[in-house]
Amino acid sequence: MFIRESPRVRRFRPGWFSRRGLIGSGLGMLGTGLLPGRLRAGGKSVRIGLLGPLSGPVAAWGKPGLDGSLLRAEWINAEGGIRIGGESLPVEIVAFDDEYDPALARIGARRLIRDEGVSFIMMLGGDSWPGVEPVVQESGMLCSTLLPSDLGPTTTTLIAPAEVHPVYNVTGVDWLARNRPHLKTAAICAQDDVFGLPSVATYLAAFEAAGIRMTGEPLFFDPATADFAPLVRRMLSGGPQIVCLDTCYPDYVLPICEQLFRQGFAG
Repeated sequence: MFIRESPRVRRFRPGWFSRRGLIGSGLGMLGTGLLPGRLRAGGKSVRIGLLGPLSGPVAAWGKPGLDGSLLRAEWINAEGGIRIGGESLPVEIVAFDDEYDPALARIGARRLIRDEGVSFIMMLGGDSWPGVEPVVQESGMLCSTLLPSDLGPTTTTLIAPAEVHPVYNVTGVDWLARNRPHLKTAAICAQDDVFGLPSVATYLAAFEAAGIRMTGEPLFFDPATADFAPLVRRMLSGGPQIVCLDTCYPDYVLPICEQLFRQGFAG
């Protein structure tokens, strides 16, 4: 069963139909006309697939991706859509909730390509990409993810537009070093996954370049963690002036910050 959330979006989820997010960079390329040769105008719109976690523990990444894609599509459509073969066509977002599960992501990729007739698929990438890669390679579908680490010799139709970590990790540490020069020590934590690991590596390099000393090794926690009191206790044991939450999912940030406050951190 399909649920139409707006005139130009379809969203479907597992179990509703015999099943059913990601990023503005892909739509940005479409809007600037960089990919018209790959687009197939099915019917009266250009259908863009968004394959991502819209429910489950990683939904805090997927849902903003869907919202951003819808906004970008709205802007493109307000300007007349995408020009293909002399005709202006509106963009339609078709979203599939893969719950960040490779098996569901593979199902979603097949549905988006075979049943929904999308011309391009946007993904979060990471753990879900191995499930999608065979489908994408078999079909020749153009796809994008947020992680250059998804790229490899066989990913001939995958686009990873940018390595995002240096953009905000390095600049954030640089700002602290220039504007809060008295802060000389830091502790860092992250969930132990494909987003946390490369982000921690970038932060460590940035802190080293800025002359900020780490009070201990990075602390990685299981994504299923619910009680963050022990983690925060370990982070604060070295007396850091800065506590870095890395690329922690939004659902982790609040309980960690609550524990930092309860345990007296004032940095």
